[in-house]
Amino acid sequence: QIPPSTSPAPPPPEPDPKPEPETNPPPEPEPVQKESPKPETVSPIIIAGLSQQKFPTKDEYDEMRVATLTLATTGSVVDDSKVAVKFEFFDRDLSSGEITPARALVPTKALQTSQLGTSGEETLTATYTVPKGLRTAPSANSGMTFYGVHVKVMYAGELVAEKAIPRTLLDKE
Repeated sequence: QIPPSTSPAPPPPEPDPKPEPETNPPPEPEPVQKESPKPETVSPIIIAGLSQQKFPTKDEYDEMRVATLTLATTGSVVDDSKVAVKFEFFDRDLSSGEITPARALVPTKALQTSQLGTSGEETLTATYTVPKGLRTAPSANSGMTFYGVHVKVMYAGELVAEKAIPRTLLDKE
């Protein structure tokens, strides 16, 4: 047997000395410069509605559709001479499914409003017409069918609103 130890117990540990005050405090963090968010500009014009209607076939044409666009102001003063509305019609090739600009009779120039600035609302229309026999004659136009319409509203040279039927035309560009 081993005799019990007779040595005295070790002394208790000494308390830690007080920490010395720092002579050089750490530098304060630099303030982060955040750019103030730019206020979103509100368009002076909105598209209140867009629809298209197909008319029955007549002797003068194989197909006719009218796109009707209703514009409204958002409370801003609008100068009609600065408004340009572009209607773009599209066809679909029945064999390939490719969507292309229409080969029918469609407006080629932008339309301008005349009373939007004074009344706060205006309706514009554009016509898509396939002349009689255009799609039945063997040509680049045979096998094509109406696909949709895309409308762009410009104000003072900037795009302020656009809408399309079907909506997938918005992804075409």
